[in-house]
Amino acid sequence: MYKYEQIIEKIQNEITSNNWRPGSQIPSERDLVVSFDVSRITIKKALQELVSRGVLVRYPQRRGTFVHAAKEEAEERPSPAKLIGVAIDDVSDRFGSTLLRGIEDFLWNQRIHTVICNGDRDFKKVEDYFQSLLQNNIDGVILSPVIAEESYQDHNRNIIKLLQEKNVPFVLVDRNVAGIDANYVSSNHRESTYNLTKALISRGHRKNILLKGLPCSSMEEREEGYLDAMHEAGISVPEEWIIRLNDNRLFTSIDVQEIEKLKSALKRIGKFHSIVVLNNRLLKGFITAMNVRSEEWYNDIVIALHDQLVVDLPCKERVYQIIQPDYEVGKEAARLLTQTIEEKLQQTRQIILQSKIVLGQE
Repeated sequence: MYKYEQIIEKIQNEITSNNWRPGSQIPSERDLVVSFDVSRITIKKALQELVSRGVLVRYPQRRGTFVHAAKEEAEERPSPAKLIGVAIDDVSDRFGSTLLRGIEDFLWNQRIHTVICNGDRDFKKVEDYFQSLLQNNIDGVILSPVIAEESYQDHNRNIIKLLQEKNVPFVLVDRNVAGIDANYVSSNHRESTYNLTKALISRGHRKNILLKGLPCSSMEEREEGYLDAMHEAGISVPEEWIIRLNDNRLFTSIDVQEIEKLKSALKRIGKFHSIVVLNNRLLKGFITAMNVRSEEWYNDIVIALHDQLVVDLPCKERVYQIIQPDYEVGKEAARLLTQTIEEKLQQTRQIILQSKIVLGQE
């Protein structure tokens, strides 16, 4: 047996007898030369062999040689943070920013990082974004289904199919997609619009017209709530009382064509004293159209808004609002996604949170 092999055995005996503990620094080469009464060349060769076998380890940023401690190092080293993709329509509006705040606050406390996609109601943008994340082994996704001028259901199914094919856990927020059995967190769209419309009726308003946007699950549920309340009160709703606008064209700026369409619809309806408006973008369009009619129209009309008012109106006492629990929806979506990832939940859950109605300046 060569001398360096004898030194290897002696060093291994020191380790197995626990004299040199895992992770500890062994004596210097100079000390080993003295202890084992051999040349420095022999010590160097023995140490190099033990390093190559993984018994000992050297770190670039530290001087000396250490007993390898793979198990202990793995236990001490924190695992990489999980990465969650979040896609919502617009992070700059009140709904999007508050929803995102709830998501991010919860995930950060769980040491989970987020990558944000400002979807801009653009299917291609969101799909490209998820394609990129899937290539980088994303751990999960929170998605507010994209609203488009056509094929809301089909386009969103295609996006969800990308996630399902890669077995990526996901949670839908605010809107769902027909035919998709998915985890879903939202506010109570139908019930809250029903209560909002009932509040108008109870105050003597019966000619309540409805202003709605492009088809999506939340918009349809809100319309159903409006119709529930009107029919319950015995009020028939003529077709012209329900006005649909393309709210994507009111998304970043006011589209003149949509305003002209709204003005024509209001002219056909004639005199009215109350309107149920299903989001803030539609309200901006309504205000633009009404300002052309009269500078003081707001003294005659009560607005029931399924949203929290973000535009400046001089008649806030005549605005009924629905305050959605946006922050809580985001937080619950993040909680549900982490549970799905960590506990590998198979059964999907739907969580519906309650909105609050504010009448006038309550």
